[in-house]
Amino acid sequence: METEKTVLRQEERKPTVIRLLQDGATMTEEEIQTLVQAPVKAKYPHLTVELQINTKSDEGL
Repeated sequence: METEKTVLRQEERKPTVIRLLQDGATMTEEEIQTLVQAPVKAKYPHLTVELQINTKSDEGL
């Protein structure tokens, strides 16, 4: 069985935001930028990674 792949040209890709929740992790904002946000933006320019940090512990956001 053959599957068909759909590959969109760069101009056809819609801007998309990926939101990450940091809840108890020990990565700094600089590490997130270096290890996650920058590589994703370099490979997939239409994607934006945003970081939300839970500073209220068990109270939630």
